[in-house]
Amino acid sequence: MVSKCPFCEFKDRYRILYENNIVRAFLAKDALHPGQSLVAPIRHVMDFSELLPEETYFIFRLSSIIHSILVREFNYDGTNIILNNGNCAGQRVNHLHVHIVPRKCGDIPDPMHWLNDMLYKKLYQPTKKEFTDISGLLRKRIQEDLISISNFFYSQNIEHDVKIGENVTLGYNVHIYSNSVIGDNCIIGDNVIIGHPTTSQLRNKNSKGAIIGEGSIIRSGTVIYSNVKIGKNLDCGHNVLIRENTKIGNDVYILPGTQIHSSVIIGNNVRVYGFISNRSVIEDNASVLGFLLHAYREGKRGLIEKAPIVRNGAVVGMGAMVIGGVEIGKNSIVGAGAVVTKDVPPNKIVVGVPARVLRERGD
Repeated sequence: MVSKCPFCEFKDRYRILYENNIVRAFLAKDALHPGQSLVAPIRHVMDFSELLPEETYFIFRLSSIIHSILVREFNYDGTNIILNNGNCAGQRVNHLHVHIVPRKCGDIPDPMHWLNDMLYKKLYQPTKKEFTDISGLLRKRIQEDLISISNFFYSQNIEHDVKIGENVTLGYNVHIYSNSVIGDNCIIGDNVIIGHPTTSQLRNKNSKGAIIGEGSIIRSGTVIYSNVKIGKNLDCGHNVLIRENTKIGNDVYILPGTQIHSSVIIGNNVRVYGFISNRSVIEDNASVLGFLLHAYREGKRGLIEKAPIVRNGAVVGMGAMVIGGVEIGKNSIVGAGAVVTKDVPPNKIVVGVPARVLRERGD
């Protein structure tokens, strides 16, 4: 939101006709006829060239719908659809907006010429060569720019009540479920799902959404479930799974192919790779490059078992297994390939199958 922008700080809720996370349509204060409306992006955009493809679509699709309704319900004879881009073009509010001005025959004398005489009279008459040069250049540039958005409307599914921050990049085939929040400056890769419903939510056709902190990068193939909260600057590799109710802190790096299951708690500045079972805890500055597993003593689905805890600064080496409700003490190291079934005290290095203390961890 930009300070003192009347469209960012919109207060007259009674004037709103339609609003989602991308656009807002509302009645004009000063109107030629009743029902005169404006459509503007929620995001503060000053220039037409700054619009995202989804903003362009919603603005003009909504303008078309409002035009049709005004003509049908109020018996207007037509409308002017006006977008003034830049102060020199008559833009008074520096937040891009489209006017839908209803018209009746005779409301302005000689309506066929009031605009033509001012704007479209022959102030400049190009030569044939200039026409050829300019049209050739524009055709080329338009074709180049259209490549980047040609598949947009077939490749993104952004549901209702999704909030997307500024300077967010969305790849192809992205599905963001309702109530999700994407922070500023995030990059979301191709084939990513955010806010995927749990089983019960799928049956009820709803989702609590997921929260992605600003500056995060989520690479292609990743699936993030409902009610996941992720802090700032997540660096997420390809094909990662993050299940429901998981909480992840700031500056976390998740390596490709990692599976993080439900209700896991991960602190700040953590590195994760492997398989992390439900309800596991990984504290700040720790690294887990193996498997945090339940004991699975009975193997029943839905059975709640104690999960591993990895304390601050501890390291679980590549391919190591920590099994059951055991604790890896602060600053301890579990060697690569080790299997841990008992608590590891702080500041120890353990190796082997089963894991045993090798020595103290030095500074």
